[in-house]
Amino acid sequence: SHLNSVGSSSNEYSRSSARRQARTSKQMQPEQKKPQQVRPILAEGEPTIEEHAYLTALLDPVTFIESCLFIIDKDSKQLPFLLNDLQKRYLSERTHRDIILKSRKMGFSTLIMALWLHECITRMHTKAVIVSHEKESTQRLFERFTFMLTHCAYPGLKYEITKSGAVF
Repeated sequence: SHLNSVGSSSNEYSRSSARRQARTSKQMQPEQKKPQQVRPILAEGEPTIEEHAYLTALLDPVTFIESCLFIIDKDSKQLPFLLNDLQKRYLSERTHRDIILKSRKMGFSTLIMALWLHECITRMHTKAVIVSHEKESTQRLFERFTFMLTHCAYPGLKYEITKSGAVF
């Protein structure tokens, strides 16, 4: 035990001596300026700072819906999904346990579909189901969902549409 402590203290002495010599030799050399980097070095395939900020912003459902999703309007035109006043009010007041008594053509089916799509994309192991009172109505909702998904502008989104749903 005595030999170990003596041996380690002599090693510590030689290490500190080497550190002092390194400091002295650095002080004698003129300082070299390193070139400034505009952004950190990123591995190939890694998102840039701007891309990372954009992907982080897409975690917000409203940002995702209004910047990535498209809908077909009453005139059969493809438009960006911009929330109407009722949809915005619902989103600001929702509790995640809401029962929506709705009239037709207010955009709530499409909004709920968009919210569930966002959840499925941003949270692993999330499942969502579309059900309606009639088989034909369910099929129309699924067709709207398929359109929304196939025209989604979410970067790098990978999915497979099956006969009965979609897998991310």
